[in-house]
Amino acid sequence: MSDPIKTGGRPDGSAFYWFRVDVGRDPVTGKRRQLYGSFDRQKDAQAEYAKVVNDVAERRCVARSSTSVRAYLEAWLPAHTRDMEEAGAAKVRHLLRPVLERLGDRRLQSLTRTDVDQLVDWMLAAGRVRAGKPGTGLSARTVKDTLAVLQRAMDDAADERLVTHNPMRRVKRPR
Repeated sequence: MSDPIKTGGRPDGSAFYWFRVDVGRDPVTGKRRQLYGSFDRQKDAQAEYAKVVNDVAERRCVARSSTSVRAYLEAWLPAHTRDMEEAGAAKVRHLLRPVLERLGDRRLQSLTRTDVDQLVDWMLAAGRVRAGKPGTGLSARTVKDTLAVLQRAMDDAADERLVTHNPMRRVKRPR
């Protein structure tokens, strides 16, 4: 078997060491995912390679992905509303509307607890769009329901190894 650590040369004549590891397929796009590492020292490259291979073997490895929150939720939603009656599925879509509106263009992997906290603050202060006076806050119940649906989606994203952790874990729910 060939050495997984390859050597390259820079224009200034210095050497660098690199590797590439297959980490599975993207569950959203179906495309092959690879993780690439480049280092100045061979020892550093070997250590990182061993860590990545171990993470892949233990199903903890998360490859970089440009999947947006919107793309993930749009792919996630049909499977999770399939067995619901139309009214229930419509409610789930309605609950995710503020998430898609405020966070939809963000990369899924860049989503943080702070982002979700800011979403909650916005929903409580000015999230109303339809019934009632637009621009006023949504009820605490609606915000909690939205967070519950987003929590399930992010749990699934973590299970599918699209994110390293679920940013919803420690979000404070409104009373």
